[in-house]
Amino acid sequence: MIKAIGERQAGRYFLTAETFDARTAQQIGLIHAIVQPADLDLEIEKIIQSLLQGAPLAQREAKKLVHEVSGQPINMALIRNTAERIARRRVSVEGQEGINAFLKKCRRLGKKQRIRNKAMFQKILIANRGEIACRIMETARRLNIRTVAIYSDADKSAKHTQMADEAYRVGATAAQESYLKIENIMDVLRRCGAEAVHPGYGFLSENANFAEAVQQAKRVFIGPPASAIRAMGSKIEAKKLMEAAGVPILPGHHRADQQDDKILLQAAQRIGFPVLIKAAAGGGGKGMRRVDQPADFMAALASARREARAAFGDEAVLVEKYLLSPRHIEIQVFADQQGNIVHLFERECSIQRRHQKSLKKPLSLGDS
Repeated sequence: MIKAIGERQAGRYFLTAETFDARTAQQIGLIHAIVQPADLDLEIEKIIQSLLQGAPLAQREAKKLVHEVSGQPINMALIRNTAERIARRRVSVEGQEGINAFLKKCRRLGKKQRIRNKAMFQKILIANRGEIACRIMETARRLNIRTVAIYSDADKSAKHTQMADEAYRVGATAAQESYLKIENIMDVLRRCGAEAVHPGYGFLSENANFAEAVQQAKRVFIGPPASAIRAMGSKIEAKKLMEAAGVPILPGHHRADQQDDKILLQAAQRIGFPVLIKAAAGGGGKGMRRVDQPADFMAALASARREARAAFGDEAVLVEKYLLSPRHIEIQVFADQQGNIVHLFERECSIQRRHQKSLKKPLSLGDS
């Protein structure tokens, strides 16, 4: 029964002990036909005659098929041809026209897919480390794409370097001397011959100069173009863009050209405490500090700058009003070079620890 109607449907009936009639059984796929008791013998005879008529032909085709495919390597062409032959034998003469049309369409789609696959990368460089690098490599492996890892001195034996097909050192342990060193990564890109770069998240993933360097090297940057990163990768520039578009934003100081500590303190006093000091670059909760009173501002600012500089190579910050009971809602949007754009609805990201999302729930609570 589970195979016939699926685990979910079967589970429902097992748990509820719900009864149903023959019509419902047919609708959910448990039975194929409904006949009156007086017609039962006649219907059974029809099925038996159909089986007797088709069985010798099916046996002959099965033997031919086994003989022809024996010893052949299993690939998509063999699977497709086998599926076509089985489909042709299973339908009546009247169904041949429909099957032919379907298979013809499949062949056209397959040809388009092969063309797209030819354009797929043979090798990509992953400009990151840790879990995100490993996840990218797992996906690349499923797509038969070779991967290149980079590592600092501390990560020479890390998991992502072991998983990759190739691995190259890019510098010392500190991120500023390795994972944030654009010239070192570009040197590896030229040496390894990768056709594209996947930045992962964090580090240089939102660095417009890095994306531009990859594009100038005639490689593909797997991510937004440099122009989009400049517009949205910096929270300061993104705030300006949203403000110009009439989108409501929090009261704050969003000036990249006014980063003097005293100017930022004055801005915080004007906004009113509590305020949030936030790194202009990157994400992941790094470079963020809540400040409740003026006396704590300078120490929090210095701490936020240090963390932002270490994580993103950029110590610029913005200051804005801190909301005591906020909701964090995200909407993910994806686009490709063919003009296809999709969104994945909203996600509830309000459950956080240290400004980092602990739980992401598809469809936000109360807003869907």
